[in-house]
Amino acid sequence: MTLTYGSNPYCLLGISLTVRTSDTIELPQKRSRRILPPLHAHGKFYMVCMAGYILALDPGPMSLFCIKLPAGMEYEDRGDFALCRAEGAGFFLIHLNMSRIYVWAHSTGCRIGGWKLVDSICVHQVFAYPVDPISFRLPLNSEVRVDAAGDNADFVILEIEQKLFCLHIWSRTVEKVFELPTCPKGFEVHSFMMVWPPTFPKWSDGQDTIVG
Repeated sequence: MTLTYGSNPYCLLGISLTVRTSDTIELPQKRSRRILPPLHAHGKFYMVCMAGYILALDPGPMSLFCIKLPAGMEYEDRGDFALCRAEGAGFFLIHLNMSRIYVWAHSTGCRIGGWKLVDSICVHQVFAYPVDPISFRLPLNSEVRVDAAGDNADFVILEIEQKLFCLHIWSRTVEKVFELPTCPKGFEVHSFMMVWPPTFPKWSDGQDTIVG
């Protein structure tokens, strides 16, 4: 299977924009039916779309390339994988296998460079004590899914029994953050980090202007 990436020509304010197309590459495997949303990190795009590889695009030179997943790992379902940005360069791969979460770091985000396993967490161990504020305990046969991950692999959002939990990787603490409807229709979770509490500008008295 071959793949070429290109941008469609269009005109903006009467100015014609140049069309750029990448070289065609031979994909090592067929495309998976279930594809993870792409990750944008340090000027490159990464997408888990094959069983054993991550497809990457560097828009600068319009270069497509593949990064092989860690040895013995295969992508099967969106609930088992998550990608997130790493500070400085590269990215993290979160892999849920059975009841254990593996955190892998790829320091370069390029063809060169390898994977490093930086952490491993037993899901049942972090749920060994009741989770506030609902005193939730994880049943042994519960289905666990990874819905999202924060930058630098600081946390992952887990979906368990119609509930969303935030697991802080490095502190091993977990908290419930959302309760899903009984029959949820299609939804996605996107992590977003901000200063808390937020500071909003104030309206001046009697004027339609913002102060500060």
